[in-house]
Amino acid sequence: MAEHRTDVVVIGAGFSGMVAARELRHAGLSVTVAEARDRIGGRTWTDERLGGLKLEMGGAHIHWSQPFLWAEIHRYAQPIHRNEDPERTNWLIDGRFHAGDGGELVARLARGFERYFADALDVFPQPFEPLLNRDAVARLDRQSAVSRLDGLGYDADERALHHAMWSLNFCGPFEEGSLAQAVRWGALAHVDGEFLFSALDDYKLGNGMGALIDAIADDAGAEVRLSAVVNAVEQDDAGVRVVLDGGDVLAASAAIVTVPISTMGAIAFSPSLSAGKQAVIAQGQVSRGFKLWMRARVDDPGPWIAMGTVPHPVTFARRETDLGEGEVLVRAFGSNARALDLTSLSDVQAAMEPLYPGIEILDIACHDWTTDRFARETWPMFKVGQVAEGLEALRAREGRVAFAGSLLANGWTSFVDGAIETGLAAAHDVKQLLRADRARSRVGARNCAHRSLSVR
Repeated sequence: MAEHRTDVVVIGAGFSGMVAARELRHAGLSVTVAEARDRIGGRTWTDERLGGLKLEMGGAHIHWSQPFLWAEIHRYAQPIHRNEDPERTNWLIDGRFHAGDGGELVARLARGFERYFADALDVFPQPFEPLLNRDAVARLDRQSAVSRLDGLGYDADERALHHAMWSLNFCGPFEEGSLAQAVRWGALAHVDGEFLFSALDDYKLGNGMGALIDAIADDAGAEVRLSAVVNAVEQDDAGVRVVLDGGDVLAASAAIVTVPISTMGAIAFSPSLSAGKQAVIAQGQVSRGFKLWMRARVDDPGPWIAMGTVPHPVTFARRETDLGEGEVLVRAFGSNARALDLTSLSDVQAAMEPLYPGIEILDIACHDWTTDRFARETWPMFKVGQVAEGLEALRAREGRVAFAGSLLANGWTSFVDGAIETGLAAAHDVKQLLRADRARSRVGARNCAHRSLSVR
């Protein structure tokens, strides 16, 4: 068993972890990043699939309303790509196929969004300070997000479409989600339905999320240990010991934990985490869906979107790129990764045919994040009862161990922007902690010197 000494250990090399590592390194501290995977990026992963196409297997979408991410994009001069507006839209309700022009479905959803979160800025008057109006937040947090669909005047088809859309947003069972979590997104979007739709799906990076995380990592210059699975985090007043699978130990003055909430229970913390953190970890979060890429042949290569209402396994699909010769690249999502065999071409064909009659699925690519031992979730979303108390508990530093991750964000929770926000905050917290350590050491040294002179 070997022991390695560093100033700070960062656990996880996703956006939270790498941004925190950069900030600490730029402050003159030594940093070791322990990453369980054989790559950096966490739940963002730009990979080549489907015959050499560069695909985002995880988090991908960006928006200029997300300040922390947008600053990083411009800091590292990353090109931005905007998806084409759809020329046609298809939707499936209770097995009934509907088709419309490009803006019809988006406009219909946008109007419904605005009714759904009409009170957003009353509850969250400053969206990046989500607990400012704590009593109002707590009232919403006690309600399931699905409960608001009734009483808004939706007809049956509108209700089905919005149930599907919010199931997509939660990437899991809508009824488990907190109404406060849903309304937070409305506040961040200025109670503008089309704005929210744009923030969710219109923009991406021209060179992929991998190019941005690589730029951050290069700038950080931190030691990154890949395939370094963390088994335990032990701390006392003197420092932190991070125990790796295999027995090696990373010893430091502080640590930042950035692993997904769904995997945090696999790490043994000593002393134990706070009751608030343990409660959220035990409850878990909502997301258990999938993201799927398809190479397909269609009658018209122009841009389109399609929606399937629950329980159809594919909730949302979008033509991403015209590949030429009648082939297109399609991106799809569903709220239940167990509802579809994500490795079966025939099962995917059967799921897509009702959404786009005549489509021929040629090849598929997917990473199942829900069975990935280092994720166990897609983008994380709070359950009923977790926002008003859980958010604060999850963000709190415990002794010499700070925490970061997209679920912990004050702003764009579950987005890469939220991951960056919390990485910056955790790094600042740790820098302040270590400055206080140094100040105490200087005072102690002066007192020792004073006592020594007095004895003489």
